[in-house]
Amino acid sequence: MKRIIALALIIITATIIAGFPARWALSLAGNQVQKFVVPNSVGGTIWRGYATILPPDMNYPVKSQFRINPLSLVGGTGLKLNVSAPGSIVKGTAGRNQLKDVKANINVGSLPITDKRLQGVQGQVNAKLDHLKISESCKQAKGEIKTNILAVNQAQWQWEGPVLSGPISCEDGRLLINLKGANEVLDVIAAKIYLSVDRQYEADILMDVQAGAPANSAIVAAFLGFQEVPQGYRLYQKGTF
Repeated sequence: MKRIIALALIIITATIIAGFPARWALSLAGNQVQKFVVPNSVGGTIWRGYATILPPDMNYPVKSQFRINPLSLVGGTGLKLNVSAPGSIVKGTAGRNQLKDVKANINVGSLPITDKRLQGVQGQVNAKLDHLKISESCKQAKGEIKTNILAVNQAQWQWEGPVLSGPISCEDGRLLINLKGANEVLDVIAAKIYLSVDRQYEADILMDVQAGAPANSAIVAAFLGFQEVPQGYRLYQKGTF
């Protein structure tokens, strides 16, 4: 009899865990989590569900889907993510202190950009992150990123910049995005962008306007905040993202 009761309890417990509603989990999460979730948008179970979230500093909701493989949680990468916003989507696998097989297609025109120099710009950022491991700092990363932001806003800037692309890695405990590109009118741009786990960023961008390039290349560089240096034009910024 005791064995039958124990087996029944195991089956009941497993059934409850397997079908535990995601909205119940949200109600247990507390206000610090609930304030970023649209009311009544949560559905499914804690293992496979969906929700609409309100990220900080963004003026529109983001629809997300998630799927958790309980067995994979032991290995640290058990949460499959599918997050979408207007014109953008991010998919991948997440776990404790790591991301794997992440693909992101971001529509820049839909982002809440407050910098007046960049308001109204269009373009795409496409990234593929094979893996990323972080703890108190960036430990290991491998990926690629590409953007056409400078190349598709000719009407706004009266200048067609290059498509930028390059690797994603870790350097000195920070995530490093290393971009480079050149256009047909002899403008060469190289950018290093550092991101840290405490939401600090540092961007160092060099624009080499070579002899024979149109005059509006220098005009656009000045408009975007570049300072003239011996190598061409340089834009250096750092702050919190």
